[in-house]
Amino acid sequence: MIKKNALTKNMAKATLWLVVFQVVGLIIPLLTLPILARSLGVTSFGQLMLAQAVVFLGVVFVDAGFNTESQRRASLVVDVDSLESQQVLIDNFIARCLCSLPILLLVLVIGFFVPDLPFVLVVLSLLLMIGTLIFPQWWYVARQQGLRMGIALVSGRLISALVILLFVKSTNDQIIACVASCSGTLIAGLLLMPNWWQNFRIHRHNIKWDSWKGYLNDVKHNIFSGFFSSASVSVPVLALGFLSGSFQAGLFAAADRLTRAFAHVLSFVEQSCMGWLAKENDKNLVHADRLRVYTLATLAAILFIGCGILAILADWILQLLYGNSFSSASSILKILLIWLFIYGLRKAAVTFYWSSAGNLKVIAIFQWAEAILVSLFASFGAYWSGAFGASIGLCISELILSIAAIIWIKKGTR
Repeated sequence: MIKKNALTKNMAKATLWLVVFQVVGLIIPLLTLPILARSLGVTSFGQLMLAQAVVFLGVVFVDAGFNTESQRRASLVVDVDSLESQQVLIDNFIARCLCSLPILLLVLVIGFFVPDLPFVLVVLSLLLMIGTLIFPQWWYVARQQGLRMGIALVSGRLISALVILLFVKSTNDQIIACVASCSGTLIAGLLLMPNWWQNFRIHRHNIKWDSWKGYLNDVKHNIFSGFFSSASVSVPVLALGFLSGSFQAGLFAAADRLTRAFAHVLSFVEQSCMGWLAKENDKNLVHADRLRVYTLATLAAILFIGCGILAILADWILQLLYGNSFSSASSILKILLIWLFIYGLRKAAVTFYWSSAGNLKVIAIFQWAEAILVSLFASFGAYWSGAFGASIGLCISELILSIAAIIWIKKGTR
């Protein structure tokens, strides 16, 4: 019992640091959204969100399929400053950089053909992709160094927000808005670089420079499934851009950015817990399962209360953040809060039960299923009823995935 309580407390403490800084780091860009929306207007704001949605395809390709397994491996390393820990980082970095080249070309081609989207916005939004490559957040989560990572992240977001606050005043400042809003993670990565570079210099002569090939071979089955699963986040905005125009894309993005921000915080909670569960899996599977159930129950209660309060305050939140121009996004936000509740629990279940156990096959199945279902239902919803229909499509797809996860857990699939 003492051991269990100690583990739970350590897990809660590590998670708390991550959550605090992630919340602060997400509040900052959320506060800049009203400035962007009010200064640029619905159409210009929609173009900016559309450009970032296109580049997000590249971001998730160099992120989603690699980092979960890398974090699991790094979590199992006892000495966080050891050669083994540095090797995990280098393998991940080389594999991601090489795989980013073809997706970079694809992003540019897609951006070129999207109607009513200035191509320069797509090019400048590539700063998001570069920032993702040089900001190894998974490594710091695995090393339980959330404080250091959080300080860098908040600093980068503050600098980005300051530029927006000082220089974005009208539609004519769209370029500045694009560069500033896409630079937060890049700045954070540059701030952290001296830290991991110091360890790299110590171990560089013992690094196995061809080890990334074995790592890439291990995760290759999850690269495309992870990509399409995470890229489905951009499907509603892209579908609305093609089918309904920048105005509908802007309405949806205004509500989606809020719920995705909370989903991003949840992902860090899941990642932090995954490291502990991975270690506990090797020691005591029964205790690990109890810890999973306890954590999921706690998360469900928090999500239910939080989403309920946000739904009640939806009209006020949109009025406060975006003004009267985005008042019609109220129903969209309320539906997406239902999606957030279902999505948060389902993603946590997949992370706790299968990612922590290193079961890449089951993870890949869920990723492919998510990519297909979201693409189908969100696109059909966008065609049927614009932004409102796209949000309904997201809820339906996530409900199907959640039912599947429950069935698999009850069957004891590992």
